[in-house]
Amino acid sequence: MLLTGSFREYPFFLLLEIFLRRGETGLLEVSSPEESGYFYIKNGKVKDGQLGTSKGAAAVKLVGRCVDGSFRFKPLEPTDYARVVWQRSFGPNTLATDPTSIPVASVRSKFGPLRSYPAAAYRPSEKALASLVHGMLGQSLLFLQAAYRNFEKTALFVQRRLAVWTIVGFAFCKKAHLGTKLRTILGRTRNMFSTVGSYRAAACQASAQVVASSSERMFRQLRLDMGTAYLGVSQGTAILRQHTVAWTTAAFAFWKELEVGTRLLRVTENGFRAWQRALRSDKQRILNYASGFSFEVSLPTIPKR
Repeated sequence: MLLTGSFREYPFFLLLEIFLRRGETGLLEVSSPEESGYFYIKNGKVKDGQLGTSKGAAAVKLVGRCVDGSFRFKPLEPTDYARVVWQRSFGPNTLATDPTSIPVASVRSKFGPLRSYPAAAYRPSEKALASLVHGMLGQSLLFLQAAYRNFEKTALFVQRRLAVWTIVGFAFCKKAHLGTKLRTILGRTRNMFSTVGSYRAAACQASAQVVASSSERMFRQLRLDMGTAYLGVSQGTAILRQHTVAWTTAAFAFWKELEVGTRLLRVTENGFRAWQRALRSDKQRILNYASGFSFEVSLPTIPKR
């Protein structure tokens, strides 16, 4: 993916850190108001580069100081990377048709010193990081001092305002007699609550008296009603007892006068006698009927051998 930006947003040491973490391989093109150049990045490490007339570690150190500049990074495959490096180092027409015509000595002389470039590239990045941290600390210290001064000014302003508001409020209360009015209002409220309390106590006492008098009247009426009910029950019991005795006497006299017991006894005896005669006649009829039959019993005979 093509990556573009400025060194104000992404300093050169931050780009190197990003390339190293992601293991990028490609061509980094750099341009500034004074000069421009390029760097070879392979597996996240700077292999070679040129900025203006400076090459190698000098170019890396120079671009580390650059602030007003832009960059353009183009990722490359390993084959494309080798082709781009070869074209920028030896020209586009060197590899014509015969691959055996590669100047090995010149290639070795050009790429031999690149072993020390990564270490040289990290030194300016460390210096740039240290300077950046130092500048940030100084800026934060200045900011903290300014914030502390602003806080002191704000606290002093609030303190003065509070003092002025307190004095004005006290003068207004004294002029308007708020203390006397508030004390009067509190006294009236207390009197009102005491009056309400006395009314409530009087209402409770009156309700208690009403409940007591009504309870006493109710119990008295209940006692009178219970006496009347008891007298009524006693009179009813006496009348019932008298009527019961009269009815019993009358029934006994009627029984005795009509001789119901003697007649009932006679009727019962006549009924038993008639029942006995019927049983006897039935028995005689059965015996007469059975005497007209004769029963002969024949025993089996055993043949002789």
